[in-house]
Amino acid sequence: MARRNFGSVEKLPSGKYRAYYKVEGRRVNAPHTFSSVTDARHFLATVQADTLRQTLRMPSSAGKVTLVDYANSWNKRPGIKETTRKDYESDLRIHLLPTLGSYRLDRITPDIVRCWYNDLSSRTGEAALKRAYRTLSAIMGQAVNDEIISSSPCKIKNGGKFKGAERPVLSIEELNSVAISVPDRYSALVHVLAWLAVRPGEACALRRSDLNLNSVNPTVTIRRRVSTKTGTFSFDTPKTEAGKRTISVPPHLVPIIQEHLSEFTLPGDDAIVFTTNSGNPAVDTGARKIKQGLIAIGRPDVRAYDLRHTGQTLAAENGASLRELMHRMGHSSPNASLVYQHRTQDHGRETAERLSEKASNVLQFRNQKVG
Repeated sequence: MARRNFGSVEKLPSGKYRAYYKVEGRRVNAPHTFSSVTDARHFLATVQADTLRQTLRMPSSAGKVTLVDYANSWNKRPGIKETTRKDYESDLRIHLLPTLGSYRLDRITPDIVRCWYNDLSSRTGEAALKRAYRTLSAIMGQAVNDEIISSSPCKIKNGGKFKGAERPVLSIEELNSVAISVPDRYSALVHVLAWLAVRPGEACALRRSDLNLNSVNPTVTIRRRVSTKTGTFSFDTPKTEAGKRTISVPPHLVPIIQEHLSEFTLPGDDAIVFTTNSGNPAVDTGARKIKQGLIAIGRPDVRAYDLRHTGQTLAAENGASLRELMHRMGHSSPNASLVYQHRTQDHGRETAERLSEKASNVLQFRNQKVG
């Protein structure tokens, strides 16, 4: 251990160095570790100078709060969508608090975070690891903003960035086969998920009033989503403004939706379009039935959610621009404007028509099912 007149520097098992000093008999650790003794001593020199100038800002006693207490309070803050709150709650309960929950915020160092990260990486998948790290980083970032700690200990480069494996794509023939193999009630849902490239939660939150099928330019407007993360059917708005969008419907899809409406959707503008036999939104049951259909046609590698990826691939192959693809998917763009959105819908009509031309040779309606 190296000592100076002001503060001390100690070497950690990791090979890095920790600087600390005492104020009124209380030990105060530097907010992070250092790669060399020199860097640690420079930090102490800066603190000593601030002390002499009487500009040293003592760490708040709030820094003694533990991660479990602060994180639970952080997750209760207003303005969070309930589904997002449930995601954070899951990350905390499963991945963060069992290991880090008892630590004081001011005692969580980059080394501790890295050890937690490496340990978690050996026990869970990459997607869960990256999401948990992003949650921890968000919590510690807020603690910095709240002036509880002076800097975040989350220093792992690209620790929260995740690039998932390329999702599988169905051919038009396979897509049609899935729509035929599922129960009739969910056949149109297969087509809507794929040809409109929407999320299952968005499709199953659609109401009759969101559909405009009797015009030259038929459209579907995404205004809400439905989820069961809270243990019941919970309706909410899309996460971003870009998620609220109007999508041009390929002409071949119009009669498919209309047939579904006449057979399976209750009357009235507020009636939910895709429901189960009991009248609940089909978000979970529909996904399960579609998965069974995918297995039946020999594509167990595909999920219901992947139909969205199939739709985007088909649109891209048929001339959709990058901006139009972003619009269809509901992805945010800082440069988006009302003028751009209008142009996107015009281009969307052209792409929708090309998609119908592509489908016309292989499309079968449910009344063409065999046996």
